[in-house]
Amino acid sequence: MNICQSAAISVRLLLTLFLIAAPLSAQRRRPAAPKPSPPAQPAKPALTFETLLAADSYKIYGEVRGVGQLLRSAGVNDILDPVMKLLAPPKEFKTLVRWLNSHADELMTCRLMFAAWPSRPKLPQTLFVIEFPSAEEAQKFEPQLKEFLPKFLPTPAPHSSPSPSPGKNVPSEAKPKETSSPPPPYILKQSGSLAFIDSQFTFKALRPMGSKLLAEDQNFRQVHDRLSSESVFLYFDVASAEKEEQGRMLQMQEEEKNGKPAKPPIRRKMH
Repeated sequence: MNICQSAAISVRLLLTLFLIAAPLSAQRRRPAAPKPSPPAQPAKPALTFETLLAADSYKIYGEVRGVGQLLRSAGVNDILDPVMKLLAPPKEFKTLVRWLNSHADELMTCRLMFAAWPSRPKLPQTLFVIEFPSAEEAQKFEPQLKEFLPKFLPTPAPHSSPSPSPGKNVPSEAKPKETSSPPPPYILKQSGSLAFIDSQFTFKALRPMGSKLLAEDQNFRQVHDRLSSESVFLYFDVASAEKEEQGRMLQMQEEEKNGKPAKPPIRRKMH
């Protein structure tokens, strides 16, 4: 084999290797197809008074609209002045009124919602919520609430452990009495433009999954819409209260049939 034939064979081999390697290289360098992005999850709607509570949650529901405007109105001042001066209200009431008056400008367009007498378990006995014009306003006002609440609802005194009875052998190096500080009688939560002041609760308990909203209840809606221009709105769920009373009476009758002493009816005090 001469040099020309060897060179020709070498060129053919190189061309063959090049033709084989070219598609492989192209396959390796081919960019991977972009993965489809997951569908965007719809944002959860912000909580409002209308979407906060489920129907049949509380028997008493109330709203104070335009808290600051109401505090500055002449009618409210004409009522509060004699109460503060002549009737000697509790210290907590005076503290609350003075604090509200000093913050009337920040609360000018705010709404206050309160609910009491729960109809379902796992609900706080009372619920207070302040709705601000925006989440930023609620966040800005939160430190002032944190400063005021300990004065209005002070934490109970810590409980000390009982001292050992006299006459028992007590080691000379006895440990000092341990005191446990009870939690404050309230919590402060913020969700969007709402500020919650109450005992421990969960939003799931306020509005269980699939439950009908209080704002969707026909009886509540009719009364609420009719009094939408009033500064103060109060709603009492008579049907729910009667249903609870009937259930209690049936339970007492069953206990009497079974020979068990009937429990006296629970009388609720409204504060």
